This record gives sequence, structure tokens and C-alpha cells, in this order.
Amino acid sequence: MDPLLSLLSSTNWIFVLVATVVSMIIGMLWYGKYMFGPTYAKWIKLPPMPMKGSPEEKDRNQPMGVVMLLEFIGRVLYFAGLGRAFTFVLPDTMVSIACFAIILWLVFVFSTQISAVIRSSADRRVLWISGSKMLLDTIIAAVLRYAAF
Repeated sequence: MDPLLSLLSSTNWIFVLVATVVSMIIGMLWYGKYMFGPTYAKWIKLPPMPMKGSPEEKDRNQPMGVVMLLEFIGRVLYFAGLGRAFTFVLPDTMVSIACFAIILWLVFVFSTQISAVIRSSADRRVLWISGSKMLLDTIIAAVLRYAAF
């Protein structure tokens, strides 16, 4: 059997989709105006949203639907890889799978976010908002993977 086809067929797609949807919902809350959204926007130097129907609104680079689709695809890829990594380790307790998830996050996700923030003009504190969101996603995925899938 083709290795790619084998990899795709052995991926737990229900876990991937549930983790992706949960991550997107948490992200909407996390980056919403009642949690970290205003602070995050200020720290990454995001210009204020233009008024609906104004000429500035038409000049925006990408429609929100495209941004959400790309975010969804990125999350699917992230959780598919994370789910595969969990199957290689086969931890026996929820604590061990959560610890493994934290190690994966630290080695791969946080280190990448550090370099992205350092190269950008964003305030360095933005790393705490985005990094802790990804850590929360990773731990929730680990718990989901262990408990339900």
C-alpha cells in the first residue's frame, strides 16, 4: 500500500475535526473583544477595523472567509500531525499524554512562534497570548485524544 494513502487512512479524522472545531471556538473567544483581542490587536499593531461600507473596508487584503478557511486548514494539519504523534507514543495515562503534548508544543510550536515574533515588528508580549492559546489547544487535543478517541 502507498505510504501516503496508509497515513491518510490511519488518521483518526473524527478526532482531527472535533479538535479543529474546538480550537476554532476557543480561538474566537480567546481573540474576542472580552478576552485578549484588543490587547493582541494593539501588540501586533493591527489597524482598527474600518466602518462597514467604507472605502477602507473594500481595500482590506483578504476577506474574513478566506482567513477562516486558511486557519481551518492549518488547524486540520496541526491536529492530524498531533494525533499521529500521539499514536506513536501510546501513553497510558491522561497526565502522560498531556506532558507529551506540552513537550511537543515547546519543541515545535513555541520555538516557531518565538522566531516569528522576533522577526516581526509586533510587541514581544504577543508571544504570551498566541503561545498560551496554542498550548491550550494542544493540551485539549491531548485530553480529547486520550479520553474520547
